[in-house]
Amino acid sequence: MKQRKLYFILLLQFVITFSLPAQHKASLTLTTLPDKEFMYWFSGTEYLSDYEQGFARSTAAKTDRTGLFFMKFSIGKSVTLNIAKMNQTIMTVLPLHFTPGSRDTVAISEECITFRGTNADYNRCLQKTEQYLDYCNQLIIRKPGNDLLLQTNSLPEFIKLLDGKKTEAEKKIKGSGLEAAFVDEQLTHLDLGSRLAFMYKILFYVPDSLQTADWKKALENWMDKSVDTPYFSSFREVSFLLDALLALDYKLENGNLENIRKASFDSFERLAKYLNGKNLEYAWASLINEDICYKTYDPIVPELYDLLKERFPGNTYQSFLEAGIEENHRFNAAMIADASDSDYHILPCDSSFHSLADAMKSLKGKVIYVDLWATWCGSCLNEFPYLPRIKEKVKDLGIAFLYISTDKPENKERWEKSIRHYKLKGYHLLASPALSKAIYKEFGNYIPHYLIIDKAGNIVERNAPALKQTDTLYEKLARWSK
Repeated sequence: MKQRKLYFILLLQFVITFSLPAQHKASLTLTTLPDKEFMYWFSGTEYLSDYEQGFARSTAAKTDRTGLFFMKFSIGKSVTLNIAKMNQTIMTVLPLHFTPGSRDTVAISEECITFRGTNADYNRCLQKTEQYLDYCNQLIIRKPGNDLLLQTNSLPEFIKLLDGKKTEAEKKIKGSGLEAAFVDEQLTHLDLGSRLAFMYKILFYVPDSLQTADWKKALENWMDKSVDTPYFSSFREVSFLLDALLALDYKLENGNLENIRKASFDSFERLAKYLNGKNLEYAWASLINEDICYKTYDPIVPELYDLLKERFPGNTYQSFLEAGIEENHRFNAAMIADASDSDYHILPCDSSFHSLADAMKSLKGKVIYVDLWATWCGSCLNEFPYLPRIKEKVKDLGIAFLYISTDKPENKERWEKSIRHYKLKGYHLLASPALSKAIYKEFGNYIPHYLIIDKAGNIVERNAPALKQTDTLYEKLARWSK
């Protein structure tokens, strides 16, 4: 009996082992500048992580004192690992191709990027695609410069510019001699990049008054051209492509973009005109995930999630999205702080407030830690989980926490719900348009931004440590509270 039981267990282990996809360790050795901070995330058909959403879910990392970073990870099939860093407001991304069991080394210097290892040829080829997509991307990030791609309103000239760069990339990719599926994917991404560039050009750069018959005919042709390819979801700018598809489809029907709503049943139906099967499943999940990534908490998103589950039962992304949907429910169930709650103080802001000093008069005599934020700012929201630790450390110092939101007046309800959802106990001010303008002029256009104000009302730290820099922030606050 024992022998039969042992045989059954061994047989079960054999079946389980061979029914699961094989996982193999791949490794990356990255060499660059010492103590260099960067972010990374994986992308591919099973990940909701193109460049836009991937960065929102990325993992922070840093090279050591010698400029070395090493990581191992398990994969069952080829994936893309994206290495990213922020330069001012522009994100620079280096995508890397990995296969099960591969070992790759990447050396990054100011002059060049060098690839060695299993996938060196694939990564060199991948950069050809990236260079072309970066060229097209000028229209998305509205990069300043003198490039004719942005400036010209001539359709023949615009197409000539796109095709010239694209042809160069195509020749190098086709001549690489690499695996056919990889080459097909890169060529498809070049085509999708061209299409996205055209869509953004006609949406944001060519005024309606200058859209001649040839532009309108080209638009019809581009909209009729299928995007429903096997490599749709691995396209690095798929979120922007979905945005452009929705915007143009809506504009062609309504004549303008007024009242367009991205997270809506209408958007789901519009995408179903262009995509099917796995691609439509990905597109719907991507719209839901965008709300989750940027913590928009649109109350309709849980309903869209239910529709995704109904249309695609047991879909690939359901478990990935679940936690975000639960957080959406919690946010929209949050009670708005009222005047009777002693932990939350909503300060009045009228049109007479033209500077930060005007807004803080009522708090004079306290050391104040000022958090300049907004509900649409993901980086701002990501700091809030660090609040309990710093508040515990300074609880005996009498520090006042002042949260100044630069949200627009029409976002007041969302602002109030955010205060309760993130448990932002302290003083709150919804800046008027005049005060927001003054704040951005004095402290720059980037948030979150932090300040420390002394008891006399003077700004003593114009670039105070962020909430996550708990120990450094405590030292600063302790110094000024003496």
